Amino acid sequence: MLAAACSTTAVDRDEPDYNHASYVFDLGICNTNDLVVNALEGTGKVLVTTGAGFLYGAGIASNGTRHTYYHGDSASVYAATVLVGGSIGAAVGVGYGVFVAFDEITLATDRCMKEQGYMLLSDPSQ
Repeated sequence: MLAAACSTTAVDRDEPDYNHASYVFDLGICNTNDLVVNALEGTGKVLVTTGAGFLYGAGIASNGTRHTYYHGDSASVYAATVLVGGSIGAAVGVGYGVFVAFDEITLATDRCMKEQGYMLLSDPSQ
């Protein structure tokens, strides 16, 4: 997640007062200001979505195998099915958490660059 804490913002380079050296400097400031916060918040989001995904997957697997458990299959088969379902759910949760973390990092960097006075290409409000 630490590598994800740095983001590049697409700015309007056709502006008459655009200076690439200033852009690189300001982008470095925006990324450095948010580096630790983004890394910690991103890691937290990934952990939360992983846990939620595990619980969701385990719940679905548990509900689907409940009938076979009560009709003769061993508890170990039931437990293994729940763990597999939870693992699949956790993998989906990791993917979603990384997506959300990257999105929020990009938005934070865009906001910082806008505060620095840059015209963002991705901002329809300008």
